[in-house]
Amino acid sequence: MNIINMEFWRIVLLTLVQGALVTSVEEVKNVREGEDVNLKCRFDPSLGSESNSHLTWTRIRAGEHDNVAIGRATFSPGYTVKYEPSEGIYDLNIKSATYDNDNGQFECRNVETGSGNKLHSSTIDLVVLLPPSQPVILPTEPTVTESKPFNLTCSSSGGSPPPDIIWYKNGKAGDFNVAYIPGRSKTEPTTSVITLEAGKEDDDAQFRCTVWNRAIQKSQMMEASTKIHVNYYPRVSVGPENPVRVERDNTAELRCSVDAKPGVQEVKWMRTGRFINTNFRYIIPRANLKDAGPYICKADNGLGKVVEKEIELDVLFAPEVSVPPMREFEEAEEIIVHCNVTANPPAHSIIWTKHGDENFRQIGSPLRLPGAKSAAEKNGRYTCTAVNHIQPTGRQRMEKTGNASISIAVKHAPGLTFIKPDKPTVLEGEKITLECGAKPAGYPAPTYKWWKEGSSDSVLASGSSFTIDTARLSSGGRYFCKPENEKGAGSVAETILNVYQKPKLDNELKETIVKRSGDTGYRVTCSAVGKPKPSVVWYKDDVEIDAESSNLFQILVKEPKVRTNQVISILSFIGPERIAKDKLMAKDRGRYTCRFTNEVGSADSTMLLRIEHSPVVRHQHNKVAADRGETARIPCRMQAYPSLRFEWSKENALITERPPYTITVKELGDDIYESLLSINHVDKSSYGEYACKASNQLGAQKTLITLQPKGKPEQPRSVEAQEIGSNYITLVWEEGFNGGYNMTTHNVEFIDDSGSLKFVDCRHRNPCNITGLEQYTKYNFKVKAVNIRGNSNWSRDKSFTTMVDVSKIPQPEHIFYETSSKSVSFDVINYPLGLVAKIELENPDKTYRPHARLGMNDRTFGQMDIADPEVTGLRVRLCLSTDESLCGEYGVADLVEVRQAHYTSVGLPLEGVIAIVIFAVLLAVAAISLVIKCCFCSQPQPKKLTKDDIAGPNRLQNNHTSFNNYGLDSKGVSAKDTADSPDIIKSQMYGYSYGPSIPAAQVAPANPGYDQSSSNSNNGGSVNSQDSLWNVKHPVSGMPVDPSVNGYIGAGYYADHAQYNQYNYEEYTHYPHPEEYINERNRAYFNNGDQYALPNKGRNRLDSDYSPYGDVSGLPDPYTGHDISDELRNQGIDGNMSMQSAEEGGALPPEGYSTPSRRVIREIIV
Repeated sequence: MNIINMEFWRIVLLTLVQGALVTSVEEVKNVREGEDVNLKCRFDPSLGSESNSHLTWTRIRAGEHDNVAIGRATFSPGYTVKYEPSEGIYDLNIKSATYDNDNGQFECRNVETGSGNKLHSSTIDLVVLLPPSQPVILPTEPTVTESKPFNLTCSSSGGSPPPDIIWYKNGKAGDFNVAYIPGRSKTEPTTSVITLEAGKEDDDAQFRCTVWNRAIQKSQMMEASTKIHVNYYPRVSVGPENPVRVERDNTAELRCSVDAKPGVQEVKWMRTGRFINTNFRYIIPRANLKDAGPYICKADNGLGKVVEKEIELDVLFAPEVSVPPMREFEEAEEIIVHCNVTANPPAHSIIWTKHGDENFRQIGSPLRLPGAKSAAEKNGRYTCTAVNHIQPTGRQRMEKTGNASISIAVKHAPGLTFIKPDKPTVLEGEKITLECGAKPAGYPAPTYKWWKEGSSDSVLASGSSFTIDTARLSSGGRYFCKPENEKGAGSVAETILNVYQKPKLDNELKETIVKRSGDTGYRVTCSAVGKPKPSVVWYKDDVEIDAESSNLFQILVKEPKVRTNQVISILSFIGPERIAKDKLMAKDRGRYTCRFTNEVGSADSTMLLRIEHSPVVRHQHNKVAADRGETARIPCRMQAYPSLRFEWSKENALITERPPYTITVKELGDDIYESLLSINHVDKSSYGEYACKASNQLGAQKTLITLQPKGKPEQPRSVEAQEIGSNYITLVWEEGFNGGYNMTTHNVEFIDDSGSLKFVDCRHRNPCNITGLEQYTKYNFKVKAVNIRGNSNWSRDKSFTTMVDVSKIPQPEHIFYETSSKSVSFDVINYPLGLVAKIELENPDKTYRPHARLGMNDRTFGQMDIADPEVTGLRVRLCLSTDESLCGEYGVADLVEVRQAHYTSVGLPLEGVIAIVIFAVLLAVAAISLVIKCCFCSQPQPKKLTKDDIAGPNRLQNNHTSFNNYGLDSKGVSAKDTADSPDIIKSQMYGYSYGPSIPAAQVAPANPGYDQSSSNSNNGGSVNSQDSLWNVKHPVSGMPVDPSVNGYIGAGYYADHAQYNQYNYEEYTHYPHPEEYINERNRAYFNNGDQYALPNKGRNRLDSDYSPYGDVSGLPDPYTGHDISDELRNQGIDGNMSMQSAEEGGALPPEGYSTPSRRVIREIIV
């Protein structure tokens, strides 16, 4: 028993040990075809020995087991073993491995002899690597049906190991239902199958499979792709929105869009179960309420599924309101009226209103009016208005209204009676209707009684209106009207009818009257009747004759007492400008009109007065210009009646119509005749005076007309202001002879009080509007003509002042009325014109009454005590002190107990600040002058050049000193009245007189030897200022000073218009214009026209030469003690030196260039 047990346990123990010692190792080994490979087998050498165990290599391929080696023996070509069992090594070496022979699983075993137990086992999968072939996807670009499953297969042959196949959809790896089938040989393909149920979104989707195994690099991965085409069921959408909203009677459009594959060519529209249309767009031309409701669109593309979509049509319409047209009520009855409203969408507002009563408004339905004895006031027409908002598809939101009216009639008697129009007026012979009414009107409708004052028993009409078809003067008078109905009678109304009469001529003027020049006592009479009594105005050639100002006519108006509406007017040809005060003249010829006017119309009568007289010259200029070779046309215009004849002559030789002369005569109208002498091909002998003689039986007239070569235009004359505004002045002038050029233009130069000079090119405009001016500013104007030959002289200066711009008059600010001190105070912004403050107090009815006026005198703060005990309101406005009708806007005062200070700190008034600034400037100037004097008093005084050294002998006459100092302003330089005084030299250079001997109407200094200093320069008045170094302003001797221009002559030469009449321009025609003074009077005095040039010094005209003061920039220091005469000699400048002109190739001196001779003048001036 023991022996049996021991044997059992030995067997069990041996079995456990053997099981524990057997090892099984699995390994994968890769080898490429043709390469050698070593398959290692390692085991525990203690497990057995050659005597009790044996080693084997077994190859397993396609389910078959082949022993390729047992012990040391091998059974396949190229196979060898490394047999070292004592070391636990049994390796199999394969030379030049091939897929067909060597690809498979190899197992190394150590088996116990006899029992066959495995002492060791290890497995190696030997993979002979072969690259896979290019994959193929089948089917290629299949067409499938939506929701029906289908397969895509990706296959690749020849790969070892079988390749990995991965699927992608549109470039992304997906979670697909994949069936992978690896190939079992190099000829059997490896396949991957995905099963899909495609949808619409898969149409044209790309599917791609990639193939790779270990025989190739990752970069050598192969792929194949294909697209699938999906036929999908219809997708139906309706619109343009759902529901579709359309306004009633507008076109409704229902759209059905179908997305299907294959597509559909039509759809089926269904309405209440019946087929209605097959178009994708279903149009309802005028949609109404019966068209509202659901519509169904169906689509079928043959895949076996019909798809439909429902759309709702909503027909919108404005509120439709209905009420009874009229209802009657008794006085005490409550009024209830229902307002019936239908609308889509429903009305959100229902409002009742009453015609003629803007304050009546009742919201909601029904209308409720309580009964009362005064219920007649509720009579009238009431309107129920309903409002909704509609927004049709594709349109803006709109508000729609509907309304209906009802007449509410509460029975009542007529009330206060009235007649319309209030003040009836009718023209004689015309129709007029008077309307009678009452308030309240009365219900039932009343009857009316019309009668006229003095005949109450005679009923003129019984209706509400009374008509006079043809009014006569006797139709005027007082009329009465009274209404009455079953409830009672109204009051009696009355009105006065005025019958007016348009002016009617009862004594008209004769159509044509012929008189002779020199006839005396001529008068014409014209009369008319009219109601109201007309006024009369006389016209000559459509220009009103003002009897009060006319020196040629007198007008007498008579109003006879016999005919109260008649007016007689007599025009007498009498006046101080007539010969013997009452003789007719040639210029009396014309059309005369008497015009009678009243409130309702006018009437006039016109006559042509023709004056028999000898010829009178009517052309403007006695000059004609033409160049040689041209045709000259010399016009001669004469006025005469009866007609006249012309004769032409030259140098007392009668000109007949033979070459080169041609003579024509034509009538121009208004008894004016023109004879035109044409001279063909003008030559030198053609120039000269031509005599034009015109004659008729009453006399003859002769005029001389000069033919000359074309040239510069002549000076314009008589510059006047046609119209003046706040920022513009319209100038008009008498044009001079144009030099023979019709395209002559005109330039305007003007300067204001500050000395700012501007130019305007008026071209051919005369009148010419000058704009951009400042308000209430005096401007000096002058005009010159320009053509291609040059410029005319400037016209005489004329001064005009612009109007005040009322809109710029300031409004008072910070207006307060202090109840504690009973005073008003306000601020005023700075304004250049004198102002007066007008203070007004408030009345109980909220109107205002004038209280006081306060002169401001350029102050910026106003204050005044108010004596009125009760001030409930106050306002202030500012007006011009010179014309208090020109005012700014009102400012209303705030009523306070104590006014708070507007400024945070108390400051000096503006006048004080200005005074302090002026004092500081004067103090600084005095200090600088003292320093300069101290610095130079010790220096030797150089010899100064006298006026004879520089300017030569005095060639200017004293009587030529009037006008060329216009715009000159002394810079504070004072000098004594000596021969060498710079003032004397300047007066001789610039052409004005220095000294007390000044003729009348010429400019003279108020204090000989000293001039008042004033500056308008832009550089602050520096002595070296170039723009206005010498601007000497002198008041005219014996002439009033114009305060508007700071005490100086306003126009430069004359003070105002009144003084123009005192000094006739023609008396001073020998005085050249200031601009011409240097150019003409001093051209001989200054060599080459340059007042600073050395003798025989050639120079080009500089821009600064426009000013007679020359270039004064860079003045030398007059106190340096430098002898400029020596400097001239040292620089080698003598009287024979000349400069090369620009025409000769020399360069112009630069701007600011100053010759030594100019420096001489400057030092003397300084």
